[in-house]
Amino acid sequence: MCQIPLLLVSQMLSQLYRNLFKSSPNHSEKFGADQIDLKISEMEQKISRLEEQNEELRKQLEYNRNKEAALQKVLCNYDNLLKKIITERNCKPQDDSTFHLANLEAAFYDLLRKYEKAKVVVHDFQQNETALKKQVIEYEDILENLRAKFVAYKSLSGKKIEKTGQLSLKKTKSCDNSKTKKRLMTTI
Repeated sequence: MCQIPLLLVSQMLSQLYRNLFKSSPNHSEKFGADQIDLKISEMEQKISRLEEQNEELRKQLEYNRNKEAALQKVLCNYDNLLKKIITERNCKPQDDSTFHLANLEAAFYDLLRKYEKAKVVVHDFQQNETALKKQVIEYEDILENLRAKFVAYKSLSGKKIEKTGQLSLKKTKSCDNSKTKKRLMTTI
């Protein structure tokens, strides 16, 4: 009589042992959750790097705009100086005018050469500005895609966590049921 209850107890323990390992999450699910967490952290790092690059590009664009404004100011000053020299030339006598006219022509050609160089520089700045704007738009698109992926990974990980929680609740309930059965069996 003593061996029958021991046999039943050993069968119940082996069944509990099998049920316990069936209801626990396997290694691949834990690994998948770890992978999702890793991907989320990688995406957050990538987003922060893109935001830093975007800020650097904005600063560079502002610097280029300031430089262009400074060049425009220099050109205006040259223009005003040239006008002033011309008006002064017209007021002086003709003897000095030929000498001053030669100097004025030399200054004008010098100014014209500098103006052409400045014009090329301004044109290059405008091209750089359009390139920078395109890069900013591309980085914003990349950033938006990364944010969408982040939200997707976040919701997927939330679902996985919820599923794991439900599995652990089932495991707890099955353990509670098996403990109750064990008590009943020991009282019998």
